[in-house]
Amino acid sequence: MVDVLADVAPTPLLVTHGTENRIFPPDSVHTLADTVSEADDAGASERFETLFFDGGHEFPADVRSSAYDWLDRWLDP
Repeated sequence: MVDVLADVAPTPLLVTHGTENRIFPPDSVHTLADTVSEADDAGASERFETLFFDGGHEFPADVRSSAYDWLDRWLDP
């Protein structure tokens, strides 16, 4: 997955992830987030954000609100 993110850099990317997600293990997402955050290729670390929340494979209202704010930041001309 790190290679995929490297291919899309420097396109902004937000990853939201529930700490109890059984489909995508949290440890792998933490590893991915750490790796990308440490990278400095094409500004990827500045354009990549991970939002962890308590819950499973879902998109709760507070996470949606944060995601919409993030979208406004990157899509607002």
